[in-house]
Parts: sequence; C-alpha cells; structure tokens
Amino acid sequence: MDNGASSEGVPVTSASGKDTGPSSVITELLTSWDDSQLLQLTEFYWDRLQQAMEGGVHGVSLALMANNQFSVMEHQKISDLADKGERADSSKLLLSLVMEKGSRAPRVMWETFVKMWNDVPELDKILKEIQEHGCDSSHQPIPAQHLLKILSELKDLRVITELLAICDDFQLLQLTDFYRDRLEQAMEGGVHGVSLALTAENQFSGEEHRKISDLADKGERADSSKLLLSLVMEKGSRARRVMWETFVKMLIGVPNFDKILKEIQIYGPGSVITELLASWDDSQLLQLTEFYRDRLEQAMEGGVHGVSLALTAENQFSGEEHREISDLADKGERADSSKLLLSLVMEKGSRARRVMWETFVKMRIVVPNLDKILKEIQIYGCDSSHRPISAQILLKILSELKDIQQKHKETLRAQTEKMRVNTILMREKVKVFQLVDRYAELTVISTVRDRRLVEHELLARGRDHEERREQQFCRELEKIRTDQLFQSSSSRSKSKSGSSAAMAGVPGIGKTTMVQKIVYDWATGKIYQQFQFVFSFKFRDLNSINHKINLKELILDQYPYFGNILREVWKNPEGLLFIFDGLDEFNDTIDFADSQRDTEPRSTCTDRKFKCKVSDIVYSLIQGKLLPGCSVLVTTRPHCVTFIGKG
Repeated sequence: MDNGASSEGVPVTSASGKDTGPSSVITELLTSWDDSQLLQLTEFYWDRLQQAMEGGVHGVSLALMANNQFSVMEHQKISDLADKGERADSSKLLLSLVMEKGSRAPRVMWETFVKMWNDVPELDKILKEIQEHGCDSSHQPIPAQHLLKILSELKDLRVITELLAICDDFQLLQLTDFYRDRLEQAMEGGVHGVSLALTAENQFSGEEHRKISDLADKGERADSSKLLLSLVMEKGSRARRVMWETFVKMLIGVPNFDKILKEIQIYGPGSVITELLASWDDSQLLQLTEFYRDRLEQAMEGGVHGVSLALTAENQFSGEEHREISDLADKGERADSSKLLLSLVMEKGSRARRVMWETFVKMRIVVPNLDKILKEIQIYGCDSSHRPISAQILLKILSELKDIQQKHKETLRAQTEKMRVNTILMREKVKVFQLVDRYAELTVISTVRDRRLVEHELLARGRDHEERREQQFCRELEKIRTDQLFQSSSSRSKSKSGSSAAMAGVPGIGKTTMVQKIVYDWATGKIYQQFQFVFSFKFRDLNSINHKINLKELILDQYPYFGNILREVWKNPEGLLFIFDGLDEFNDTIDFADSQRDTEPRSTCTDRKFKCKVSDIVYSLIQGKLLPGCSVLVTTRPHCVTFIGKG
C-alpha cells in the first residue's frame, strides 16, 4: 500500500498526525439531506462560502470538472481569474455556476469541501458549525430544516449583538424609550432572568432584585416588569446596556424579545437600508426621490411634522418654511403640507434630499407607509450576495416590477370583469354579465368548528335561516368581509408575516365567483394592495399537469409574461398571494394531517427551483415551507376542510 493511503473507513493522516480525512458526522449529514435541502444550505451560506472558497477555488473547480459538473472552458475561466489574483470574482463565478447547474453540482461541491476542510480554514469553520449543530443529543443527524432554523437563530444573535455594540449610550436611550411599552410586556415572561443579570452586574441591589422577584412570584408580572424598567431608566446608561445584552442572551427563550430584536435588526444602525443610502451619490438619490415622488407625498402625510423638524434642525429649512408646513398640517391639510415639503426639498438640493431619506429611516417604525417604501428599496437594493447595487440598477428593477404589475393587473381585470351564467333558455344557454352588476356578497364566518351546523345554515331558507344566523353568527362567530380574510382570525395559520386561509362552502354557493371578485378587486386596486402580485389557480386546471414541475414553471404556464422578472418577485414573498380554487375538484390528495410529509423530504417542496408534484407545491406553500412569508387562500367544499383543519 502506498504511503498515506487508507483502507475504507480509516481516515487519511498526514505526516504531522493531523486528521486530513472526511469527518464521518459531516459526511453522514450531507448524505441524509436531499438535493433541495442542500440547495437551501448553499443559499444560507452563500456569502461565507464565496469568501471561504477564495483559498481553495482551484481545487473545488477541478473536482466539479472531474465529476462532469463543469466544462473545461468553465474551469479554465475560474482558474484564470484566480491566477490573476481576482480570487473573489473567481469564487463568485464558481458558486454562481454551481447554483445554475442544479442538484448534483451542489452535492459534489459540498463533498469536495469535506475533503479539503483541513486545508482551507474558512471552509473548516463552516463545516464545523454544521457538524456541531447538525446532530441531536443522541448524535443522530437532524433534518436540514431544523439545522437551518438553528443556524438562522445563531446568525440573528451575532447580528443583533454587533448592532447593539455600535449604538452609543444616547441611541440606546432612544431605543429604550421607543420600545418601553412593548418591553414591559415582553419582560413579563423573563423578568427574573433580566433582574438577576442586572444584579450580577452590580446595576441592581439585592433588595431591588428581591422586590422585583416578589412581585413576579405573586403573579403581578406586569408590575414587576414595570418596576424593573423604571429602575433601569433611573440607573443610567450602563444598566440599559446590560439589560439589552441580557435580552440578546434570552432571545430564543422569550418570543417577544425575539420580535423586538429582529425589528431593530432591520431598522437599526448599520441596517441594509442605511448602507444602501450611504452607497448612493447625490445624483442617484435624486433619481430615487423622483421615482418615488408620488408615493412619498402620500407616505409623509403621517409624519410631515417630524420630517420638517429634522430638516430644520439640519439647517435645510428655515424656521419660516417649517412653520408654513406645520400650519398646513395642523389645519388638516396634510396632503398640501407634504407636497410643499417635498417641493422645498427638491429645490434645496442634494443635502436636503439626503437628510430627508435619513429621517425616513429613523421614522419608519412609526410611519407605516414610509416603511413600505424603505422595505421595497431594501428588498430589491441588494444583489444575490446581499451587497448594495447601484441606484440605476435598482430603479431599472423597480420600473420593470411596476410595469409587470400593471400588465398583470390588466390581464386579471380582463379575465375577471365578466361572469358567465348558465340559463335554461334554449337559444341562449349562457349569458354574460358584468361581474360588478351581478355579484352578491357571501356571508363569510371565521371558524369551521361546527361544520354540520354551518352547512345546514347555508342551505336553510326563510325566517329560520335569519333567526339562526342572528343567534349563531352574531353571538359566536366572527363575520368578516372578503377584503378582511388576511387580517382576522379566519387565517388558519401564519408563517412569518404570511397567512393561509381556507374558505369552505357547499356546492353552488358561489366560492368560485367570490374568488373571481377578489382577483378583480385586487386588479382594480380596491382590496389587498399590501400584495404586490396575486396568482390565481383552479385545481381542475391543475389536474392536467401529470408530471413534476417547479413553482416557476407553474406560474409561467399560466402567466408567461413574467419571464425573467420572477427572480425579483421571489425576493418579496410577503407581497405574494396565491389563490387555489376548488380543492375538492383536485385529483390528487393533499392531507395536511400527514405527519410523513415533515419527515420524508421528498414530500415537501422547499425550493422554488425544485421539481415536485403539484400537490407538494400547494402543500408547501400553505405550510410556509416554500416561499415562507407568502399568503395562500384555498376554497373547497366543507368535507375537505377536515384535512386542512388537521394541519
């Protein structure tokens, strides 16, 4: 046997005795994950992998070529860049090619990482992180979804720790003041721990800690939380910093802390939007302001005083100009005051525009419409490596999205503005009417807990029906309009900010017509404008798809004009609503009570590029496993609600 070789199962060891062979744990983990899960892992580590591979790009590219994943030409291009010293570009190119090639390429790449892990320190760190968190207490591999959840939480901890570190004492005071009410509520679930940490850091006396603990032990958690926060505000900057650092340590254990800290992560110092604004020059900021001018005028109506005050404080507005804007707002003429403010900003020049945008960032939490604009810029303002793009490219993307949204709305409006009604006439078996002239609003109730009673009520007629409806619906059930489906308790489940709702009704009651009206009203700007795009499908049409398909193909099959813009659409899943009409007409079964779907990777479709059955795409969208954050509406007959209700 040649020196350095090994028999199967025995690690190869270098002359120094250092283990250079693959770890059995990491190899087992990679083997246990399917192609879709490995793709998710690659996307999660994208930035770090690009940097890590700079030290081993030749070897990874060579391995991919040897496994017929890269052509000689592709390998040569990567190697040439690396040889010129452009390692970052060569690494980026390699990773982009791997993601384009499909499922086999990412697996070969990760297997190569394992073989190289002692030679490339940054790869070593990533693999050790996966190995450390990828097994349960019995050292058995855990599903990739669980690992990604753990890794995301750890990443959040690191990011929020860095953000708090760059906040000075005054900023931390402002942060505490702003979140005071929510912190009081959030701390009710962890008041003992926070108080103990402050005592350990000599910010609270033993007497103060006991007083807080006694209130909590008596069940007076609200009072104990209020007392703790009052003491912290009295003690000063060090106490506040210790308190926030404690919140970070308790992040995973106390859900309400998690919400606040993630909000700060988005909005706080060093956030993506701050970085984007800093990266754009005055000319680009002017273009951005002109693009958003109409929306900014409306958005600022809720915060015109604050924006004007900030511009005055920065010597961009005179006292007279500020008073003129404020007087209009105080008279209730907010639209005019907002319009005047923006006109003055455009006259003043580049510094005024920059101060205005920086003020928007500070005010975004309290002015929802400004927040929407900033989120839009944040979502589309970075490339796949999460690096800021130029304002020109951003504006091109935003213009394309605006154009495609307009085309989509026009298409849906044309498809839904008329309704066809079957008649008993011999000459005219089908009559066509304007939807708005013939549509009758359905009574929608927010629960399915007594399905038989509800079904009988929907079929009942006359006075009995009215009496039952008054007694049952008004007393026990929440009656909602169709434009409230995603802001009431009718939403069956939530994933991040997305919701899934099921609408059940007996045959012929008008479920399909209701869907038609929802789509029409969205397309004409009447409802659900929080959704950037609505995609509507009929299950009876989906029956014709008898092969595996991915979400992109499913959408393009019905809406071909989306083309390449879909890659931008995916970036904002919270802005997407999927409607699936007629679950009872679907030939395949989607059983939401099927626990096997959570344990058998092939049953879920967690990546939009991954081909799977239509039923698995629908299931994964509803469960928030595909495009987490999107919203889904399903209509069906009452007997099918049993399946959804178990999910």
